[in-house]
Amino acid sequence: MTRNRPSSLLILLAPLAFFASLLAARAQSTGQEGVPADSVAIVVGSDPSQIRTFAARELTRYIERMAGQKIQKGTAAAHRIYIGEIPTGLPAQALTKLREDSGTLSRDGFIVRKVGGDVIVMGKGDRGELYGCYAFLEHLGVRWFFPGKEHEVVPRRGINWSQPLNIVESPTFAERTLFYWPHNYTKFEDWIDFSAKARLNRIAIHYTLPARDWYINARERALPEL
Repeated sequence: MTRNRPSSLLILLAPLAFFASLLAARAQSTGQEGVPADSVAIVVGSDPSQIRTFAARELTRYIERMAGQKIQKGTAAAHRIYIGEIPTGLPAQALTKLREDSGTLSRDGFIVRKVGGDVIVMGKGDRGELYGCYAFLEHLGVRWFFPGKEHEVVPRRGINWSQPLNIVESPTFAERTLFYWPHNYTKFEDWIDFSAKARLNRIAIHYTLPARDWYINARERALPEL
């Protein structure tokens, strides 16, 4: 019995060594011990505006639906999406290029750029940041073909973080307006939501009869959405 103890001990230690190697490989793959390799966090800064907060909420909602994973809080994640924020420790060359390109943006323009394992969304104003977030979601395969949830497409797949990403857009037209006619169009809230996704920045409501009566009755509900 005594002679069999070393071999029995080896049998017991082998599974422990195997699991230890798995944990070490996982920590090495993320660069942070205990952080899953596919984890994602959204960073908005210490005092985000209302629009930036909404942009982060939209990113969270669609990425969680698409990838089936929860977005992390803070920066403790393998991949971070910075909205309107420049990461600490960004390489000097990447920082210079980002600032140069940001200076060329017109109002509502945006940059969506991958740096290392992270993504930076910078905009000319808060609205540009929101448009940049929607552009990033489009890059991931999300589509909005018409107002209403029934007309949106959200693929079910993970994010390919190795794929290159560098989007720089500035609108050609400063004012991009939707004219809403309540008696022919669908739900007004859906059109407000769709207008942002389509990079529009104004909504005009026909104010002749009978649309005037609709506006008077609906404005208390409509104005907070705008």
